[in-house]
Amino acid sequence: MSKPKKIAIYKKLVRRLSLGFETLSPEIQQEIIDFIKSQQHASGGFCDRAGNPDPYYSLFGCWLSLATGQNTAIEQLKTYISIQPATSSTVEELALNLMKTELFPQQKNESVFSLLRKVFSGHNFMDISYRFSCWLYPLMPRLKTAFFLT
Repeated sequence: MSKPKKIAIYKKLVRRLSLGFETLSPEIQQEIIDFIKSQQHASGGFCDRAGNPDPYYSLFGCWLSLATGQNTAIEQLKTYISIQPATSSTVEELALNLMKTELFPQQKNESVFSLLRKVFSGHNFMDISYRFSCWLYPLMPRLKTAFFLT
């Protein structure tokens, strides 16, 4: 008997969003698509509260674009990601790495464990809530069973 294929948590999230999106009326779907488009900066990144393109916000824009089939938004986002300089922010680095893993699967990206090592090494400041989230991420498959998440 073969083991079930492991699927990344973010892919499960995108799939759930997609399934939910498909149940909506065409009018509501269009409102959501229009909102997603309105949040994408001309550079291809998604905007923060100040209206500036930001890797952290772009991660969520990426997932929403994938879930709603916004291929043009994804292509613009690929351009934005490919021109991003190195960052000293671990949160932005994590967001960029997750997007690169999904959008550029043929490209070798920094491993999640390497990024987690940076989070806990104290090499730069990171809010404690982000540290907790990063610590929790690898445990999610086990917690899923414990909390009956599907």
